[in-house]
Amino acid sequence: IKAEKEAQAEALRVKAKAATEAKIAKTKALEEAKADALRLKAEKQAKAEAEAQAAATARATKLQAQQEAQVEAARLKTGQEAKTAAEAVEEIKISPATIPPEKKLVDGVNWSDQQFWLVDMSDAHDRGSIATAWHDLLTRFPMQMKNRTILPRQVRLSNAGNEHAPLYKLFIAKFPNKQMAEDFCAILRAGQQRCGVVSSQSLAGKNDLNAPSATEQSAPKQTAKEEQS
Repeated sequence: IKAEKEAQAEALRVKAKAATEAKIAKTKALEEAKADALRLKAEKQAKAEAEAQAAATARATKLQAQQEAQVEAARLKTGQEAKTAAEAVEEIKISPATIPPEKKLVDGVNWSDQQFWLVDMSDAHDRGSIATAWHDLLTRFPMQMKNRTILPRQVRLSNAGNEHAPLYKLFIAKFPNKQMAEDFCAILRAGQQRCGVVSSQSLAGKNDLNAPSATEQSAPKQTAKEEQS
């Protein structure tokens, strides 16, 4: 009987020990699972933050590149416009004596070559006014002035305070036919810009030192009596 009781007691002790160990193992497993879940959550959050930071950096870099490209495009456009205006001013410096006789030019243009049409603008009283007129046309009529050039031609001496100051006739070129030039001029007139249409051959061989511009030809002429008064 004593042996049986001792055996029963030992069995209970072993059973209790096994239960305790199982409980401890279960608790440990739960703690480890919880720790793994927290670690995975932290890693996922860190990854998401890193990706968000990378995306923000990429957007900022892209925006900066776009802004720099816009600034560079504006700089190039301004430089091109200034260059075009400067080239227009420089055209009046071309000397006809340097051109071969068979292709003698006036102000850098072979007016006697195959006929083309021009839009005759208001006159300019100095070289600075040529650049000013060019920039004004680019600003007011950007689409119409695309791929167009301005041709200045010295036509006579201005008597407005300085008898030695040259006067320049300004033309917008080149139009292959008269209708295109007239359509272009009509758009300018709608924008309150005076203009006229002339052909290149009508100016060929002319000195034009005293020729009125197309915008002046429509004005009424004064009689000798009115001029004296």
